[in-house]
Amino acid sequence: LYGTDPKCWSAAGTSETRRAILTRRGMSYDLRKVPQERLAAAWNFLAELALVEKQHRSAIELAARALRLAPAGSGAFAGEPRRTCMLLGLAQQLAGRYQEAAASYKRMLTGARPLTRTGYDLTFYALVTAMVNAGDREGAAQIMERWYATAENKVQLADQLGRMYLALKRPADAIRAFSSKAEFD
Repeated sequence: LYGTDPKCWSAAGTSETRRAILTRRGMSYDLRKVPQERLAAAWNFLAELALVEKQHRSAIELAARALRLAPAGSGAFAGEPRRTCMLLGLAQQLAGRYQEAAASYKRMLTGARPLTRTGYDLTFYALVTAMVNAGDREGAAQIMERWYATAENKVQLADQLGRMYLALKRPADAIRAFSSKAEFD
């Protein structure tokens, strides 16, 4: 397939992304006339590629560019650009930047349009994990309480909330959480 240019492929390694960049390095495109929404979608796609390639710093940079360009209230970025916020939060979390990741997840939860139930639960879970990793267990407990109030599957969440209270040395709250779990059992 690449018989005419083997040096390019071997320099790029096995990464399809690197190969594509190296083979198109000489090409340039005028992006001034491309609508901002399409540029934002392109930066978002590149951020996803960088995340798949475990290039977390690049993914953070690219997702941040997509968020800066995303026009509020139009097309794929209608309302809050949640997909990009989630991508940014995930990249930040994988890079060990937990406080920034928590801020990105919080931004997802405050969007104008409601999330699907699965998206809502996954975002809360990611937010709590990022906050715990950042050392903000008290804040994570408050987020879990908010999540518990709206959750459909309260049994598992009550158990996790009880464990969080125990870690915070709040036995009365832990007993309350565990006893609410017993009501469901």
